[in-house]
Amino acid sequence: MNSQRAATRATDEYVPIALGGYRPQVFGSASIGTQWVEGRYNTGTGNGSVTSHYKTDPSSIGITISQTIYDGLKTANSVRGAESQVKGQRELLRNTEQTVLLDAAPPI
Repeated sequence: MNSQRAATRATDEYVPIALGGYRPQVFGSASIGTQWVEGRYNTGTGNGSVTSHYKTDPSSIGITISQTIYDGLKTANSVRGAESQVKGQRELLRNTEQTVLLDAAPPI
């Protein structure tokens, strides 16, 4: 009977999972790096060119939030299906409890 109760509790978790289709999704990304740059330019005075060196640290951060407006009733049907599975599992538990109780009762 305890294993049947555990199976019922596990089946109960399908409903919140199915309801997840209504929730927004959040995606994030980040990057950082180091870049060495060498630049040469002509001085314009006939003395040649000058070379300069410098370092840059480019970085970026991005967040995307996505909310589905219409998914062809996929989420609604998933929720209904999960709820039906829960109801079926509860009836199976009820049947198991009755069978155990009837087996334990002495025959008349």
